[in-house]
Amino acid sequence: MLLKPSIVEAQYPIDHKASKVKPWSARYTEFRKGQSDVLALTVYDNNANDIAAQIIQIGDETNVSLIKSREAQSGVAFIPQGNDKSVLVITSQPDPPDAKRNFLSYAYSAEIQATVASVAPTPNRKITTWGSIKRY
Repeated sequence: MLLKPSIVEAQYPIDHKASKVKPWSARYTEFRKGQSDVLALTVYDNNANDIAAQIIQIGDETNVSLIKSREAQSGVAFIPQGNDKSVLVITSQPDPPDAKRNFLSYAYSAEIQATVASVAPTPNRKITTWGSIKRY
């Protein structure tokens, strides 16, 4: 798959970044992250539901999923571990069809989610509430 995103994001968190897309066109933004990271990506429509958003997750397999339909004001996608590169595809679908509008506005935010690690006590050891491990 050959896509040439106009923006590449690799520094997180992204608080609320505004962007624009022309009517009846698409805009591609690439998100890069570590293999062990989980990325939460939120898309906000600023133009009365005139855009749709999909995410293309590129890894061992390529998956495409809807983040935000035209009817929703915003949507969230979680890009799982193992996918180091994903492409956000924003498509402009103004209703009524109005090719004279200059741009449609949207925004996105992204952050790496904390991963949960489990801790199991080993034989003959206890885990204390202040975080150190002591042998009894």
